[in-house]
Amino acid sequence: MRENRSRSTIVTAATLGVLLATGVVMASPAAYAADLSTTATSPRAAATPTATHTASSATRTSTGATDPATAAAPAPATEVGKPSLTVQEPASIGNGGRPVEFTEAITNPGTAEASYTLRLDASNGYARSPGRITIESLDADGSWKPVEPAFSQASDGFHFTGEIHGVTVAAGATRTLRLRLAAPLDNDWAGLDGTVKLSSAIVDPDAKTVLAESTRNVALKALKVQVKGAPTSAVIGGAPAEFDVTATNPSASRYDNASFVVQADRHSTLQVQQADGSWQNVTATPTPGPGNTVLYHLTEDRTLAADASVTKHVRLAFTAGAATGETRVNPWAVLGEGGQHPAYVGPQGFPVELTAATAPADEAATTGTDTGSTVRTALGSDSSATADTRLAGGELARTGSTGMRQAALGAAALLAVGIGVVFFARRRRSA
Repeated sequence: MRENRSRSTIVTAATLGVLLATGVVMASPAAYAADLSTTATSPRAAATPTATHTASSATRTSTGATDPATAAAPAPATEVGKPSLTVQEPASIGNGGRPVEFTEAITNPGTAEASYTLRLDASNGYARSPGRITIESLDADGSWKPVEPAFSQASDGFHFTGEIHGVTVAAGATRTLRLRLAAPLDNDWAGLDGTVKLSSAIVDPDAKTVLAESTRNVALKALKVQVKGAPTSAVIGGAPAEFDVTATNPSASRYDNASFVVQADRHSTLQVQQADGSWQNVTATPTPGPGNTVLYHLTEDRTLAADASVTKHVRLAFTAGAATGETRVNPWAVLGEGGQHPAYVGPQGFPVELTAATAPADEAATTGTDTGSTVRTALGSDSSATADTRLAGGELARTGSTGMRQAALGAAALLAVGIGVVFFARRRRSA
């Protein structure tokens, strides 16, 4: 009996030695027996990690330490941040001029490529019909393509809204779009100054939510025509009167359709001074339709660069056949001359009092009494009246919230023959 107990003790001690050598500590033989039972019934549970282990789980050594060689690397997370929008708007655009380029830059801060929609909206309180404001984008083939804005009216004015779809921006990159803005020729408002509000927004193409936006004001500027040294009187058949006519383009647009003219009585001559001081005769072109006026083109060049001006020194004389009394001389910048609806931009013009040359005493005695005096309209057409009728000098046509008012004095004859709407600068002639 003692021999059997001793043999059992030896086996137990040997087994404990093996367990100690392998790093497993058992509290008692009964606990060891229970552990052996668990291992035998589920061998895979102790050897294989479950599917719910995270990326931080790693193979462990027999001592329980993490093995650096077998540790799993963390999977990179995709970051999606809100894009930013940077707009470099044009300083100004010319009313009736060429488009002006500008840029809009979209920055994608995320770690993955993203696609956006760029929404563009241009608005103005007087652009009351489609086509008065246009937006273009530079295509991949190098050509300018219209954004095709939709026209709408709101409480704050008239809107031209379009979208550019599929603007793809690489991760962490910025994409710059080249665009152009213009106010094409329209003779209903070509003489107006104002503001075009340019609103831009980056839109999520799926959720249709606005991710970033910007609003900029762009100055809308019309051509300006000014006269310096305008004569107030002239003698029929007498010496010519000299003065300067200046056409100014205050905008960032280029004009390639502007004619600079002086409109005067058909019984007149006009010359332009050349660089060498000589004088060149200018051929008179009859004004279309009925009337008693002609146009003198001061230059053959119909272009005017951005922020540029041209000044012509001229002299005007009235010849035999001109009626005594008041006539008007009108300097214009004519946009789209020769087209269906040209626009005449400029001041109302200035009045000139025409008098006859002094007659010899014997001729004056036989002249007799004139029962009716000759009356002139704003542009010089003749009529008969029993009193000396004069136009209201110096008052300029106005523009405002009611749109372009009829320039009844300076433009009546032009409107009657369908030559186009006439616009006047808001200024008074210096005394």
